[in-house]
Amino acid sequence: MASRKELNSALHEHSYVTIADVEDVDSAKAKIVKISDDMSMALKHTDRGSDPLTIINKTGVVVIGEGNLSFTFALGAYLMLDEPWDVIKSTVYEKSIMEGFIAKGRETTKKKCKLNFRLLHHGEDPNASDLTEKHERIDELPPLQVHTGVDAEKLYATLPPEVLPFLTEFDFCLWFQCPWVDYFHAGQESTFDLIAKFLSSAYEVQTPGSHVMVGIMNIFPYVQEYRLEELFSHAQYKFVGCDDSLITEVLQYGYKYQSRMRLNGAELSHITLVFEKRGVVS
Repeated sequence: MASRKELNSALHEHSYVTIADVEDVDSAKAKIVKISDDMSMALKHTDRGSDPLTIINKTGVVVIGEGNLSFTFALGAYLMLDEPWDVIKSTVYEKSIMEGFIAKGRETTKKKCKLNFRLLHHGEDPNASDLTEKHERIDELPPLQVHTGVDAEKLYATLPPEVLPFLTEFDFCLWFQCPWVDYFHAGQESTFDLIAKFLSSAYEVQTPGSHVMVGIMNIFPYVQEYRLEELFSHAQYKFVGCDDSLITEVLQYGYKYQSRMRLNGAELSHITLVFEKRGVVS
């Protein structure tokens, strides 16, 4: 069996969104508020050993479904590790990426630092030296290797063979940030279906006790599409809590959520759900 260090060495070598029609908008919003309150309570009672930062620092993370790479770059800059890409593996659904895609992702992350700070701090501009430090951290991140063609619903079949052992042997967690299905188009699976299929797919590549993070938007009309009550009772994964602290830091380091909906600052309303694979831990 190859060691984690040997695996990393090998790696180095080598929507349009619309608001759903709701007959009783007040009733729907009341339900969202209740769910949000439930998650706020969960935040207070989450086992701190199960928070995303603790898990990533202990194991490592494979990011699924990157869109513009800003999540990966922002997370890497915030963690400030000597070898960030030994701990963070980044994947995209697309089978290939255009020339300049990775460089553009790094620049996108830098540009979002200031805007996200202002949105998070009610229009206040960041301290110039703090902003410079964030930009320097992003610039100093080593070249990123992006793994292409990874399908969240078919992880075992589509994860590259050089990445899969980090999950099957070294207990890396999985992070699926803001999965979303455009329900404008009839006949597509729902966002809930996507997340549920992702969890079933994750079950095939993770060991018992390993963790999955699912980043969600905690605003209307997003929340009702997740069908949280069903996710919280998933047969293969136990819901162990949720967290809003790490994603807040990642946002301040330039994570840019992609949406065609005008959210007017609400794109920063994120919560991270944490799940643990059921089964006997060896």
